[in-house]
Amino acid sequence: MRVVFVGQTRPAWKRVVLYLITLGIARRTWLYRVNKELDGHEALELNHRINAFLLCLPVGGPTVVTLMTARRSKSMLDGSGIPHGNGVLLWLATLVPILGNCFYLAWEQSRLNRFWAAERSGSGHGIEIDVDLGNDPAFLIEMGAAVKESYIAGSRFDQGKTTRKARRAARRAAFDTIREERAAVRAAGGSTPILPWRRPTRPAPRALHITCGRCQAAFDVQQDPTVDTTIVCPNCRMTELLPGLAADVLAPATPDQRAVLRVGCPNCGTKFTAARAASGPTQLRCPACGHAETLDESPAPAAAPRKARGKAKPAA
Repeated sequence: MRVVFVGQTRPAWKRVVLYLITLGIARRTWLYRVNKELDGHEALELNHRINAFLLCLPVGGPTVVTLMTARRSKSMLDGSGIPHGNGVLLWLATLVPILGNCFYLAWEQSRLNRFWAAERSGSGHGIEIDVDLGNDPAFLIEMGAAVKESYIAGSRFDQGKTTRKARRAARRAAFDTIREERAAVRAAGGSTPILPWRRPTRPAPRALHITCGRCQAAFDVQQDPTVDTTIVCPNCRMTELLPGLAADVLAPATPDQRAVLRVGCPNCGTKFTAARAASGPTQLRCPACGHAETLDESPAPAAAPRKARGKAKPAA
């Protein structure tokens, strides 16, 4: 197998346009990637952290990296038949503001594109490795991973860009869902949190202190705002229905199917009517003496016993 480490082909005019639009920032990223491509092809063992530090400096650092890039490109293109020119003279052209850098970017990238195209098409270029597939197939897997990472120096940046794009898309989808829920709650007359990225929450169950409009008896009722609540006066047995959030978009309202209980007070013997709570224990309070008790959740109804078939045998 033959392994060839080549760089990425980039349109020269696009490099110039990006340099002008980004006010020079694209030139610094271009210098960093080109040096990684030169290192991958020539095995220069460069310390790319130093290049990254120099390119982050406001002045001086990019000039040094530009000079070193011009010299490395000239040494790589020597003997390839592609004219490059004097690297120092090309670097001196960058001292002219804007126009000099535009000329250097177009000149350098066009020569590199021709060189990478020649390297890809040349059958005698690169490093030839003889591998016995039957003895060491794991080596091919490792070599394939290494070629995939170093074939295009910008591939690691592209992978990072793809990962960041997927994260942004997931966050955008989640934010769109939250925004739709908030809009639906506001349209139904509800309130939403102040912060725009907070989800609206369902209202918690609450205890209502009710006074009967017929007999003026006071009693308590547990209400779940998301469902309709049946209110039964324990004194006069007047029944009313307290509607829930009919337009609740987070939990559609369901009709109240709670049982109405006929209760007798163990303290004074007063009989009154109450409705079982939708969830959890039911609080019962006698309207006469005020005696209160808690009724646990109703157990599941037991299955009716089957009727025995055949005749029963008499006991001995």
